Amino acid sequence: MFFLARPRLVPAPPLRPALASSPNRLHSPVAPANVPRMNTRPPRSVLRRLTLALGFGLLLGLLVGCSTFDSRAKEKSTVFAKLDEPTRTRLEAREIHLGDSADMVYIALGKPSENKKTIDASGNSATWIYTAYWQEYKGTRLVGFRRDVIYNPATKTYRVIHTPDYQPIYVERAEELIRITFASDRVSSIEQTLPPGTAQP
Repeated sequence: MFFLARPRLVPAPPLRPALASSPNRLHSPVAPANVPRMNTRPPRSVLRRLTLALGFGLLLGLLVGCSTFDSRAKEKSTVFAKLDEPTRTRLEAREIHLGDSADMVYIALGKPSENKKTIDASGNSATWIYTAYWQEYKGTRLVGFRRDVIYNPATKTYRVIHTPDYQPIYVERAEELIRITFASDRVSSIEQTLPPGTAQP
């Protein structure tokens, strides 16, 4: 008996407090009229990265949300209707057995990351590979300095400082979770990557 665990979620790094909240940074609620107004908007490159990241996250959420157990069971309704209740419950729990059909595996796990075809002396076979992809947080790095203008209401003067700008570092990761081989449209072998420390059956 094999089952595919839920994808791991990597927590995002904690947000750094805004620099403006530092006690040594004084701001005037209203700048003098003879001082040009500063542009406080982030650089276009930062806005572009944020826009792309939000757009990609939304697209990924839509794609994942479109493929659920219920939607796949409805897509393969003819096959699903012929299954008994224990088998339906097992597939909903993402549990695969030897002898399951390709449609049953699809209902349980969805579309594979890779689909490989093999032709040998024994005939044709197919291998479905399910891989987890994520970004691993590796800390921050210095990418430059930001120019800040600080107003001191006591002396009514401005001071220019250069604040280090640190950006998070993420590394792309991929891990194969399960590899399922089919012979004559039936599961003939299952290879699964178990988490470290998992007891062997």
